Amino acid sequence: MRKALIVKEVKELLRDRYVLFNIIVMPVLMVFVLGGLTLAASQSGGGEEGDEGEAALVILDPGDRYASILAQTLGWKVFSSIEEALESSDIVVVIPEGFGDALESGRPAAIMVYARIDEPSLAEAFKPGDAIGFVEDVVRLVLASERGLDPAVVLNPVVVDNVYLYDGRVLSLADLGYMIGLPLLAGFVAFILGSVVAQVGAISIALERESRMVETILSMPVTRLEIALAKLASVTLIGFIAVASFEAGFVAYMYMALETAPPEAGGEALLGQIASGIVDYMSSRPGALGFLALTSVLAAVNMAILGLVVGVLFAGDIRGATTSTGLIVIIAAAPVFFEMFIPGGSAPAWLNALFHASPIYYPFMMMKAYTAGDYGTTAIYIGVEIIYLALASAIASRLMGSEAMLYGARRAPGSIIKPVMLDVWKKRGR
Repeated sequence: MRKALIVKEVKELLRDRYVLFNIIVMPVLMVFVLGGLTLAASQSGGGEEGDEGEAALVILDPGDRYASILAQTLGWKVFSSIEEALESSDIVVVIPEGFGDALESGRPAAIMVYARIDEPSLAEAFKPGDAIGFVEDVVRLVLASERGLDPAVVLNPVVVDNVYLYDGRVLSLADLGYMIGLPLLAGFVAFILGSVVAQVGAISIALERESRMVETILSMPVTRLEIALAKLASVTLIGFIAVASFEAGFVAYMYMALETAPPEAGGEALLGQIASGIVDYMSSRPGALGFLALTSVLAAVNMAILGLVVGVLFAGDIRGATTSTGLIVIIAAAPVFFEMFIPGGSAPAWLNALFHASPIYYPFMMMKAYTAGDYGTTAIYIGVEIIYLALASAIASRLMGSEAMLYGARRAPGSIIKPVMLDVWKKRGR
């Protein structure tokens, strides 16, 4: 009996077109979407080969024995000034005076790493990581060979002080944390909020269609635009419950990151320092919080419109609404996640064009430009967002009065396609 029940349930699920879509089509599409973005990121994020792809050394004490060994082993170009080195490379490792003395006395030696970043992102924040790792490995091996130790015993041979250069100015780690962390938060809020409101929007259409309430609503003395705006407002308000929950969890996580970040030589881990920078800047910049709220609202409204359109055109019932919005939300969020880690400016032109089709891309880029101090670009994205909202609202309101609003995916496409096919068939018969 139990076996028969299991067989029955499996057969029923496999007969359901929405289940088949979820287990067969969606995973394949996910692989192509995310895999394609990852491939594009790997091809565009590494930069061009040449001198700028290799770090440079600045040795302030030419007579330092350990500094000379380091230069010979690494094979990097050596300069006498930081300015000259930065003309040759994006990453400059400065070996100060007293470097060798510190190592000989058994203390970690201090170095300073200058990193010129093109656009604030996590990939750029970790840009000096490889150069620092190479320096540490060489110093560790030299100390181990001279003193007859296992290299694994020499844990932290150097203390690193990172200096970031962006748009002609020097950034502290707190500055960089603000410029990276706040857009990161905005992107996650947009994704979480957008996922909720898009699904709620599509499901609201499906619920009214299944309960036959849609006919009553369409017969009321209100315009289609008023119906669309009412749905947008209600769906967005419900979505902010999810945002409140997400932000509470995010704040708790940030404080945990500060408390549990593994110690590095000279202070907290980089992620912990970025988290600390976000907390400090957020507390001292209420304007940034207000702008974060603005971009969150815009992302919610954009995704709510998308959810309503999906509900009208593709969702015949609640299962169809859930299936349709699940895939579309992931596709809409993919450009934002790409931009979080690798700047889209380095992506191919065709990929950049696709990014701008995402409803949550504009709010995210508004926050990114705002935190970078690029207010001209911020104003441009605000203008584009206003145009997008006007066009999307007009399209949604038109759909509210269409046949698709009544029947959805089950009958609306057929009611359009079949007459066209019949007309073509008749003409061919003549």
